[in-house]
Amino acid sequence: MNAASVGPAIAWIPFFAVGHLMALAGRALGLGWTVDGFSEPYVVWIGFGSALSGLVTLLLGHDLVQRLWGRSLGLLSTLATFLGTTMFYFVFYQPDFAHALASCAVTVFVYLWMRTRQERTPRQWFWLGLAAGAMTIFYWIDALFVILPVLSTLWDAVALLRERRGRDVGRLALGGILFIVAFVLAFSPQIVAWRILFGKWLTVPQEGFATPRGFVPLALLGSPLHGLLPWTPIAVVGMAGLLLLAWEKRPWGIFVLLTFALFFLYNATLGSWHGGGPFGLRRLTNAYPFFLLGVAALLSRVRRWRAEAAVIAALLPTLWGLTVLLRYLTYLVPHHPQDLAAITLGEFLFVPDNVPIAHLPGFLQFPLFVKWARRLWDDFHPASLLYGVVLLRCFGVLSVGVAKVLGAFRKRGD
Repeated sequence: MNAASVGPAIAWIPFFAVGHLMALAGRALGLGWTVDGFSEPYVVWIGFGSALSGLVTLLLGHDLVQRLWGRSLGLLSTLATFLGTTMFYFVFYQPDFAHALASCAVTVFVYLWMRTRQERTPRQWFWLGLAAGAMTIFYWIDALFVILPVLSTLWDAVALLRERRGRDVGRLALGGILFIVAFVLAFSPQIVAWRILFGKWLTVPQEGFATPRGFVPLALLGSPLHGLLPWTPIAVVGMAGLLLLAWEKRPWGIFVLLTFALFFLYNATLGSWHGGGPFGLRRLTNAYPFFLLGVAALLSRVRRWRAEAAVIAALLPTLWGLTVLLRYLTYLVPHHPQDLAAITLGEFLFVPDNVPIAHLPGFLQFPLFVKWARRLWDDFHPASLLYGVVLLRCFGVLSVGVAKVLGAFRKRGD
């Protein structure tokens, strides 16, 4: 019985459908693909769907931070956060997990909240609710991010009541109702799935695995078992930057800090807080836009002192995260949680070959699309060339199309 969320399956439907058509065509041309959902075209197209969501995350995140701190700092902080956190891994190396899609949905939600925080129309309230429901259907604990508009709405309501602006309070209440309706509408496929699978409209199908059991925030920060500081230190830079953001961008920066703190501390209560075998703290991948805002805020403060220092502050933790990823992919770092828990932090950090340059070629061969190209070459068939050209053409057209649509959307918002 499937205990996972239905959001990724819904998002992958169009990519799965194209993969099915390609599998049928390839089978007719003699490529020998099965049409059971597991052969080459299905996997590649689903991976591309996750990669496309990564592109959306990058573009929206960059637009968000450049509006606050300028184009150059926006580019620097976006690249550092993307490459230095687990986001990079789940977009290119493990795209069949939900985290790339979930991070994209959270980024869309935060982006809409930020862009409309000054004054929100009823339509914008409805869209924000749809975005909140969508991010929750991809990963249930992302519902904690809904505290962001809750805090800001309560703040606005108190201010309006003090000014005795009853009509505006009514409009705010109407917006909140539209938000809730849209949230339930977007989350309804998950509710229906639970009803079909478990006989309940609301349930916790992963009880005992991802449920609160203790409280280990220091482990999330510094443990060799996927802790942020040893694995992805740019995320810790982002967390420190959120403190600056809360101070410099009051009151909304405080709301961002409190929302991230709730998400982080909840994850610190989970029995499986480390996330198992994948790279880094995979559940915190979903907090990508919060890390991004924090990194940008801290780099902005450093840049006031010296521009070169901001580049160094972004480069060093990003490079460390990439070297740990290289060690992980080439099995210089254990994968099993029990093996990681058995080593000390010193043993994780201070190894003779911390930067295994000799393994770099293997690092470059691990991404899904590189492995796909190698399989085509190793098992060459006359139809493989046509398949490869068609696939690359489709990927290119769709990527450019998404970038143009997002560009038009950002300009329309201005």
